[in-house]
Parts: sequence; structure tokens; C-alpha cells
Amino acid sequence: LMHLMKDAATVKLRVDPLIDRIQDNTKCKAVIPKSLKPVERVIERAMMLPGFQLTQVADVVRYRLVSQNMKGVAEVLAEFHKDTKLRVVDVVDGFSKCEGAESWR
Repeated sequence: LMHLMKDAATVKLRVDPLIDRIQDNTKCKAVIPKSLKPVERVIERAMMLPGFQLTQVADVVRYRLVSQNMKGVAEVLAEFHKDTKLRVVDVVDGFSKCEGAESWR
């Protein structure tokens, strides 16, 4: 678990400036958390999901890019596509209803 958090801290230091750049190049607002997801939340998730593995954790470092319209979303996606160092591993769809294990949010 501590290796995961250490690696996440390293990633955050490298990605924060990239997210700033994407905000500057688009009309979207970037929400950059000051810290990582609390380790307690990772432990809580592990306790709630049987068979949970740390390799399933993909949201210790997370960002939010907020757009007023779909054109802004497309601009952000284009910026992600331009940068070969970035890999999107999860997208939260705020327009669809969550079901199953994730519905407790």
C-alpha cells in the first residue's frame, strides 16, 4: 500500500503541470486536488469489495476538468490525445446512473 501511495505522489508531481497546461489550452476549468486520495479511502474500498487487489486502484491521483459544453470536452480529449505521456484509465460519466458496487456513492 505504501508503494502505491509513493508512486501516486510521484505521478501527481509530474501530472499537475500537464493538467495546468490543458486548462490553459482549452476553455475548461481544471480542479487539481492539493493532496492524494486519503489512504483510509483506499482501505475502506478494499474492505467493501471482496477479492479487491491494489492493482485495481486507479484513482489515488485524480483530476477534474469542467466544461460548459461538449465542445470543451472535445478540446480536453484532443489535448490528452496530443500528449503520449498521458494515459486515461478511468472516466466518470456524470450523466449516467451508477449501478452495482459503485452505486453507494
